[in-house]
Amino acid sequence: MNQLEAELTRRFSDCLQKPIVTVSVAEFRSQPISVLGEVDTPGVHQMRGRKTLFEVISEAGGLKDDAGNSIKITRRKEWGIIPLPNATTHGSGEYSVGEVDVHSLMAAQNPQDSPFIVAATRA
Repeated sequence: MNQLEAELTRRFSDCLQKPIVTVSVAEFRSQPISVLGEVDTPGVHQMRGRKTLFEVISEAGGLKDDAGNSIKITRRKEWGIIPLPNATTHGSGEYSVGEVDVHSLMAAQNPQDSPFIVAATRA
């Protein structure tokens, strides 16, 4: 942000005397994603924009060698149903749940095995 402040100060100096510029973030458009299990950096990751399952795993440092054979995805229904053929609704009715085969995902055999996890930001 310091670079942006300096650049704006430089540009405003053409029309203002001694401008003082302060830049702050009013709103982040990221969404928290919890990545648990056998990845290099499990935990809550902030994701922006549309991200596929493969991209989310990559952001978490990738799968460890001893990762299991499947990945379970859980998403609040307010964010939409997980776009997988095996997606179901959790018993509570509040979540969509799906599962992806790790080997198929990593081999990129079926593009549908890497659904969008983070969709466009809600309004």
